[in-house]
Amino acid sequence: MDQFQFFPTPEDLAQRMWSKFKNRKFERVLEPTAGEGHLALENPVAKKSYSSWGTRISIDCCEIDITKHPVLTKHGLRVIGVDFMSLNSGSIYSHVIANFPFAKGAEMALHAWEIVWDAELVMLLNAETIRNPYSAKRQQLVRLIDEFGEVEFIQDAFKGANVEVEADVEVALVYLRKQASHDNIVGNLLSELQEDHRGGDSFVRDFVEENALAVPKNEIENRVLAFNAAVKAMKDAVLASAKSGYYASFLGKTMTERIAESVPDTQMSRIDWGVRKWGSDTMI
Repeated sequence: MDQFQFFPTPEDLAQRMWSKFKNRKFERVLEPTAGEGHLALENPVAKKSYSSWGTRISIDCCEIDITKHPVLTKHGLRVIGVDFMSLNSGSIYSHVIANFPFAKGAEMALHAWEIVWDAELVMLLNAETIRNPYSAKRQQLVRLIDEFGEVEFIQDAFKGANVEVEADVEVALVYLRKQASHDNIVGNLLSELQEDHRGGDSFVRDFVEENALAVPKNEIENRVLAFNAAVKAMKDAVLASAKSGYYASFLGKTMTERIAESVPDTQMSRIDWGVRKWGSDTMI
């Protein structure tokens, strides 16, 4: 038995999965268990010409079997990691499409939902994962489908002449839509901070104990969490600004800026006029 449960997605099933996406603007796509790229390469523009900019879908892949990485890169897919479960953030992705190993379907589907911020997810699972929600993770996944998506059951999807590895199994084609909102942002920040402050000699606990007689406990906790949420948001904003400045520095300087560095101020007015007249304010 294949230790990685490698069941390449049949072509017709892969196309059916891609058709589930309602947002057809594929800004950046994640394929968490890419195998040899059977699913990723059935994307809507895979067989079209790449002659113009913006026609090719940007797809990042994770694949636990490193022997398949050369195959993925040969197909032009970007391999970003081995174990998808170790990927902590997927906020850059607009779409997630996956044929998960059936033994870990619920766990991996929940992880995909957790790491994205604003995205559509189309995932192939064993139908039993949904039909028989005996575990807490399966129950959580069923609740997500009920609230944020839909499921389609397909029999004999891995049978037929065009199927590379056959399997007698019914599958569940799950669609989920996760939308970003102000509540998502604030709620997630507060949740993370609450986790950070649980146990140990946390600032929140000490502050509450010291001021318990002066202010109600819940109000103190909420104020401290809100304060730290604001600090974290500000820190993230500063970091984003710093990254922007750092990468912008690689774009080079305009001709006007380079001339200004080497010519005395008294001569700059005439040179600047000439540069503007001839349209030479270009990046070099």
